[in-house]
Amino acid sequence: MARLYVSKLDKDMREQIEGACYTEMELEGIRGILQRTIDARMKAARGVIAMFVVMDLFVLWTEVFVRTNPSVETAVISLGALVAMEVFIWWFVWELQIGILKRGFNRAADQGYPQLPHCRLR
Repeated sequence: MARLYVSKLDKDMREQIEGACYTEMELEGIRGILQRTIDARMKAARGVIAMFVVMDLFVLWTEVFVRTNPSVETAVISLGALVAMEVFIWWFVWELQIGILKRGFNRAADQGYPQLPHCRLR
């Protein structure tokens, strides 16, 4: 059976952050590691967006130049459905790989270190 990978903060680490067990420097180090991970995933996500745009251009090219009897309505509907599907897929993957991780860390940091707002993930 296929499973989706959800990127989230380790349970023990989350509990230690919520309990303020780390020094400010250690928390800043954890935040830095997580921020680099998020930045790398965002860079990969931009590549996926570029791939989606190229794919959409190929679909548009096919609709306009290859079809013997092009219909504007058909092209708009098929391209609109494709773009809507791509936006949903991109949002869903972003949420699984970045959103849950950011929210989990920021909630734990807010609970354990409310005096350190600069330690939140952006």
